Amino acid sequence: MNVLNIPRLPTQDGRLSNSAARLYSLFCEYLQGRVSSESFPERKVILRMDKPPALLPDGVNLSNSTIELVGDSFQVFGFPEEKNRQFSWADFNKKMPPDMEGTWAEGIKALVTGALHNSEENYHVVSTAKGNKAFRLFVSRIVTYVSTKTEIHIYIVQMIVRTTAMP
Repeated sequence: MNVLNIPRLPTQDGRLSNSAARLYSLFCEYLQGRVSSESFPERKVILRMDKPPALLPDGVNLSNSTIELVGDSFQVFGFPEEKNRQFSWADFNKKMPPDMEGTWAEGIKALVTGALHNSEENYHVVSTAKGNKAFRLFVSRIVTYVSTKTEIHIYIVQMIVRTTAMP
């Protein structure tokens, strides 16, 4: 289509066609690399900070971090099911049931502190408010971006509790 009525040379049409085909191919390749669907069979929390957390004498300072709940329902821990699953650290602590607050907050804090210092212990165990289920928390990934934004991924895996009968 020649809107301006400028004569085109046959070589220009060929180059234009070639460029359009390459551009189309790049778009298709990019779009096929996009996530179509994603599922998380386990629960996970992701802590996000604008810079790596400061280390204090009592552990890391997570007050400026946000926390995202990913995966299966967190109702088993007393968290109400909501569409918004991203909270500031303070809001996350407020949403916790009173009997779980110390276990979760201190456990996550201890895990992050240990992971940032390459501690050999990378797990913390929490139980539900009823005490009928136990979960192991462990740091699975720490990402620091060029901008110094940091993400810390903590998986929450249900432990199998075996009871043995006494004879």
